[in-house]
Amino acid sequence: MTLSVSINQLECWVNLGVYAWEQVRPRLVLVSVHFTYSSSHTIEDDTIKQALDYHTLSDHIRQLLGAQRFQLIETAAQHIADFVLEDPRVEDVTVWVNKPGAVVEATSIEVSVYKTKS
Repeated sequence: MTLSVSINQLECWVNLGVYAWEQVRPRLVLVSVHFTYSSSHTIEDDTIKQALDYHTLSDHIRQLLGAQRFQLIETAAQHIADFVLEDPRVEDVTVWVNKPGAVVEATSIEVSVYKTKS
C-alpha cells in the first residue's frame, strides 16, 4: 500500500539569505513537505511502529535547518528533500520553503523541489 502524508507550514528558524544582514540571526521560514511511502502494515496494525512518524520527521527537519547556514531557499529545500528520501520507504517528496519578507513588495517567496528515488 502507498500512503501519502503532508506536513504543512512547519515553522523553522534558519540562517538563510544572500545578504550579510540576513545571516545575523535565524529567521522564520515555513516548510511544507508532501511525500508518499510504502507500508503494508500501518493501517492493519494501527501503531506508530510501522508508520513513518511525522512528528519525529518534523523535529529532524527543524534540526537540519537550524544546524546549517544557507544562502538560497532552493538549497534549503534540496537538503530537506534529500533527508526525507533517506528513509527507504519514501518513494517521492515535494518540499516547499516559504520565506516571508524576502521581497518587500511580496508577502513571501516560496520555492519547491520535487524528487523521486533514482
